[in-house]
Amino acid sequence: MGDPSSVLGQTVGQYRIASFLGAGGMAEVFIGEHTAIGRQVAIKVLLAEMCQQPQVIERFMNEARALGRITHPNVVEIYDVGKLANGRVCIVMELLRGETLARMLAQRGQFPVGEAVAITSQIADAMAAAHDCKIIHRDLKPDNVFVAHDADGMRVKVLDFGVAKLIDGAGAVATATKTALGTAAYMAPEQFKSSRQVDHRADIYALGCMLYQLVTGDLPYPERNLAQQMLAHATSPIPAMAAKVASVPPALDEVLRHMMAKLPDERFGSMSAVRNALTQAVGTMPTGAFAPVTGAFATAAPVPGLTGAMPAEPQPQDAHPTTIDPPRGGSRAPLFIGLAVIAIGATVAGILLTR
Repeated sequence: MGDPSSVLGQTVGQYRIASFLGAGGMAEVFIGEHTAIGRQVAIKVLLAEMCQQPQVIERFMNEARALGRITHPNVVEIYDVGKLANGRVCIVMELLRGETLARMLAQRGQFPVGEAVAITSQIADAMAAAHDCKIIHRDLKPDNVFVAHDADGMRVKVLDFGVAKLIDGAGAVATATKTALGTAAYMAPEQFKSSRQVDHRADIYALGCMLYQLVTGDLPYPERNLAQQMLAHATSPIPAMAAKVASVPPALDEVLRHMMAKLPDERFGSMSAVRNALTQAVGTMPTGAFAPVTGAFATAAPVPGLTGAMPAEPQPQDAHPTTIDPPRGGSRAPLFIGLAVIAIGATVAGILLTR
């Protein structure tokens, strides 16, 4: 990484880079100001060495395209894209004040049940909007969720759509990878085989993993070895939050079981269904500084089957099938053990575990 001060004072469109904010593995982030009206923004500048790698630039621009499609208060807003005089690629976006959900988890350990569900509900709202725009995140995790402080309290913002899957108007996938992209601790079983063919239900699975972590302070499958994690996601029983936190309502564990079902067809059919089920499960539990679990989806029809199998909602016509076919009968364990073994042998070398 070069000297961040070397880009101070440069402009991207109508925005001047004013001060350095932070850096990650791919980019540096600066505070920028509109040259005419003084509006402050965040300017994400791809590292110089990364600008030499076409696949990295494509991922960077993929994030810009994804964010440009979505308009939602729980998704970070993008204003512009451009290049500096030295050719470094930039994204101009909303400047947020707060901290990542990962940092809050590290500081607090876990959240009260009501707060955890409120956070999860806001993420579900954001992802419902993304899915409506035919965008699948594929890397939902606490590091990619920002908790911003505003006049209404705490507002969740979903970040980093760099590995998002975009489906164009003809139904074709805009990303070309055949490997597994994502972060193993939050990946759906089918995502370990290939990220190209997953649909929005992989995001629902990842959000279920996050809900479990927010409530209990632990990952649902804490195995450290990658192969063990793959097997656990594919074959291990879904852990109950109530086993660690006595105040968890049984209905909330039932929601988790549908979010983290091994087979995509046994998960909720949409993020709006997740949001509605969360509302029904927790009722009026305290939500702290986060918005209560009410809103656009709270008045929808009751979600059927919370005590049994959750029927999948009809899928969009251009939705791509998952990489795992539902079993026709008998135990599903051999299917997933076989999946994990095949994936370990065929795709471990290709897995990109982001940050």
